[in-house]
Amino acid sequence: MIRTDGAARGNPGPASCGAVLIDADGPGPYDPDALPVAVVAQSGALCATINRAINDIGLKIAYLASCGSQIGCRISDFIDYLAVEPELKVILCYIEAIPDAEAFLEAARRARQNGKTVVAVKLGSSEPARAS
Repeated sequence: MIRTDGAARGNPGPASCGAVLIDADGPGPYDPDALPVAVVAQSGALCATINRAINDIGLKIAYLASCGSQIGCRISDFIDYLAVEPELKVILCYIEAIPDAEAFLEAARRARQNGKTVVAVKLGSSEPARAS
């Protein structure tokens, strides 16, 4: 991920669909009709499903990203990256595991300090999943 200000994070890694700007053809990098929402998930398939559901009701989101197994970028990297995007208001996260709780909390704090709402849905029923 590389932002126009030169900030770079890395490769989303295996088992991800990567990061997508929903409309990079408009004036600037954002579609003016897109909701001020980013969706970040570990599952690329879930990202596509959420995007399709939002599109089916006639809406668009500004960012769609998945990090797969979090070997490259983690959920916290995406939150941190999106925390300074001025047009965003909400960062929605679908999380299977949090490998670095401190980095996740710090990214969420930074997003909140920049006026973003972070909505995190943590799934998992196994003991290790619940512990993360």
